[in-house]
Amino acid sequence: MTGEHLSLEEKMTAFAQTFPSMTDAMGVAPWDAGAFDRWADETPISHGERITAQFLLAVWDSGNTWKCGRFDVVQALRLWGPSTEPHFSLGSLIHGGREQQKSDRGISKARWPGCAR
Repeated sequence: MTGEHLSLEEKMTAFAQTFPSMTDAMGVAPWDAGAFDRWADETPISHGERITAQFLLAVWDSGNTWKCGRFDVVQALRLWGPSTEPHFSLGSLIHGGREQQKSDRGISKARWPGCAR
């Protein structure tokens, strides 16, 4: 199955699992942003893991106020260094390419380009 046919949640799971420290995190597989945010907020994890979680949640919905805190790109670059540049590029592509759509209940939902719904 190609990426074009994956749901938004499946694509986010695949992206989150590119970070080794996130593969077993609650809310990653299947992707559940609320559960993932609770995990990142309530679980004793390292500072780097928390920043990674904040990054993933910002990719998912940068306009939301997450319990685990707001993603700070300067802090992340200072901590992660140049080895994470591909993640930033992919995250920017994912986040920047989504179109916001409203559901019947008025809740904002994101769509990835090429994602059939």
